[in-house]
Amino acid sequence: MATAIRPLTLQERKKPAQLSFHGGFRNVSFQIGECLVPEGAQKNLNAATASYVKGSIKKSETVQFPVTIPNSLTIIRGYVNTIATVIGQKNAAGGYDAVLLARGTERLSSFNTKLRTVEHLIATKSQNEAQDGLSDEDVNRLGKSSNARSHNQVMLAGVVVGARFEDGQHPRFHIFIRQDSNPTNVIPLCYEARNASSMVSRVKFGQIIYVDGEFVYRNVPVFQMDENGVRKVDENGQPILELDGNGKPAVRMHTYIRITAPKDPAEFDLDLGNKVPPWITEIASKLVEARTRSAVAPKATAASEAKTATSPTDEPRKTVLADLPSSIDDL
Repeated sequence: MATAIRPLTLQERKKPAQLSFHGGFRNVSFQIGECLVPEGAQKNLNAATASYVKGSIKKSETVQFPVTIPNSLTIIRGYVNTIATVIGQKNAAGGYDAVLLARGTERLSSFNTKLRTVEHLIATKSQNEAQDGLSDEDVNRLGKSSNARSHNQVMLAGVVVGARFEDGQHPRFHIFIRQDSNPTNVIPLCYEARNASSMVSRVKFGQIIYVDGEFVYRNVPVFQMDENGVRKVDENGQPILELDGNGKPAVRMHTYIRITAPKDPAEFDLDLGNKVPPWITEIASKLVEARTRSAVAPKATAASEAKTATSPTDEPRKTVLADLPSSIDDL
């Protein structure tokens, strides 16, 4: 974590806009549930440097999310609205996980979801579990669609630094965004819908987007990695699974933000001030260079072919997403 994110002061809590941004981009999550700290966690109100403890936000008896809590943060008991910032962390599998970092807790009021809404969702989930009617993706979720987001809200804006489409029975479009100069603070987003493939032509590298979503997690397989952090593959080119002590495929918990369709940010989703941060300028410059290279290459090829062709018909090729780097690391 390049910059320590501390709890909000009382003065800052009176100005909600100050807790809604990170690096000049919208970044805020509201999580309703019990914010639990492990027993024995020591308060450290006068520490010179920030320290954190791993806690959880309990939605129901079966649904709870991991959250990182500053030791100096005062936690209100019972069901509360936890205000959090979302950061990205690189994992051992070479990808990125989303992390909730608590900034403050407040009692439920008429300005946020009423407790009875959460209690109703818990009761509904218990009935569904009794009927074994939950899919694998619903096991770790309380409610569906807008109901799920009534107590689990995430609002983010950022610069797209990577994207990929995952085909299959449940198509997904994965997006990775940055909000600050820390190259490892990459937040993973996922658009899960039948029309996920349409995002390939809509979401561009270097684009600034705004998304609404919810914090989710699911178990994913663990693959063997080489010394360079690249997945090992077998003779058929398929990644090799990591096995646990019982010889079964190992799994790990992957946390990310499940989003609705990305939008262009509104004026109030950005707070960059009068000067654009240097890291954004650097991305823009390298993006222009990449586009220039992709535009010059077909022209050079056409000029070479024109020397032997009597009537050349080739036209310059348009720049598409595939011509651009898929991530910052490829620049």
